[in-house]
Amino acid sequence: MVSRDIPDPDIIRLTLAIYVPMAVLAGIFIVGSTALFYHRSRTCKDLQRRSVPLAVAMGVASFIASNLLFARGVHGMGCYLILIGSYFGLYFVHAIVLIRSLRLIAMTRSASAKVQRLVHPERPLTFWERHPRLTRMLSDDRQLLTYMFLGSSPMIIFAILVLATPTHFSFTAKQAECAYTWEEYPITVVIFAFVLVIFPALIYGARRVRDAYAMRSDLMVACFTSIILDATFLLLSMFPETSASPFNVLVLPAFSVLIIQFSGVFLPWLRSQRQHMRAGRHAADSLAVLFRVMRDPDLLSLFCQFCEDNFCAELPFFLADYQRLKAKSIGAMAADKIARRDPANRSDENLSSPGNRWLATSKHRPSEKDLDSISLRKVESIEDLSGSPAISPLPGTIAEDLGPLARQPVPSELAIDFYCFYERYFAHGSIWEVNISGRTHLYLRSLVEREQFVWAMFDPAKDEVTQLLMEDVFGKFMRLNNDLLFAA
Repeated sequence: MVSRDIPDPDIIRLTLAIYVPMAVLAGIFIVGSTALFYHRSRTCKDLQRRSVPLAVAMGVASFIASNLLFARGVHGMGCYLILIGSYFGLYFVHAIVLIRSLRLIAMTRSASAKVQRLVHPERPLTFWERHPRLTRMLSDDRQLLTYMFLGSSPMIIFAILVLATPTHFSFTAKQAECAYTWEEYPITVVIFAFVLVIFPALIYGARRVRDAYAMRSDLMVACFTSIILDATFLLLSMFPETSASPFNVLVLPAFSVLIIQFSGVFLPWLRSQRQHMRAGRHAADSLAVLFRVMRDPDLLSLFCQFCEDNFCAELPFFLADYQRLKAKSIGAMAADKIARRDPANRSDENLSSPGNRWLATSKHRPSEKDLDSISLRKVESIEDLSGSPAISPLPGTIAEDLGPLARQPVPSELAIDFYCFYERYFAHGSIWEVNISGRTHLYLRSLVEREQFVWAMFDPAKDEVTQLLMEDVFGKFMRLNNDLLFAA
């Protein structure tokens, strides 16, 4: 049993006056910032890309760690507070920083890889192109949290057993002086691994990451903070205290957690709130500006690069490919390429089905080369399409150009183009998959499965993608390039 000295009453009152208010203020800050982040993320795509479940989990872990570590600074409090704060708070904060860093690296590398594949189709496959499942897994927030808790189960079980055992750090021991013993060995090794190996490796791996959300900068702050404060805490905790003092080394990891919470949750919310309140002076004309950008080759190239940094490079390419598909459809209609069916040649078709039957045999299924036939090989202007008198410019839809004919089935010679367009932008697992509502996705999938392609089938998706661009990134793009877009 470790001997305990009776603490000075003045020291007890001083530590109560210092650490209890700090714990209360830390709890208010963490709960408030997490609640603000969650509330704002419901309408903000910027915060949604930062992973709301991971942010909430970080808030819970930070609340546990900071409050218990501050409370343990009060003389006379039990040593078990250190164990709970370290195993159930401090460890999970570090684990979430690791997960968010890997998620950011995966999103950036995969976004860059698919754009480079479009520009240089002959280049060899990158790591992220060879492992698309890994990219999807790192983009799934709830799946990442599940794996994190499963991987942490041995440490959780160990901590629970120690708390239930009548030893130095158990609930029943109530030790006032917490010597460095075997109960802290596992968490010490893990934290040292984070601050000496994992976080330096993340800093090196993320040094060239580009993103428009400043996530890289926030994660750098978290990693550097942990390396400095947590390593200092672990080193100082190995030496016994020589004199009674209100200062406790536990404030170092507690402040480290608060800084991580500030950089990873509060600061992103503050940026998002400022952008929301600072509406652009040309916001009313933003839709017209978007389509002017889509028609200008230089602005389109700049906007595509901006979308790549925002992890949504597929959106402008979708609009450009949609306009190409519309031009091809209008051209086929104008040239009278819709051949009327000859009753003598209907023996291999289902007469009751109004859809085309181009997928009836395997020889009609598109090859990999066909799937790339309508994709953009480089960032270029669509002025030649939108300026044509045969079709309407964006935001015009195929239905607006074809009128009553828009609901008619697509002829067999154009069905391959519609199928390739669907496979590129709507098929599950496609690297160019766009984010549309479940209802629209179900509608498109049902048409493809029934092989009933109609002229205007992609119009609802085009409207949703346009709205997504306007709500997500285009306002930010306008603010950053205001002088270029509205130059006299």
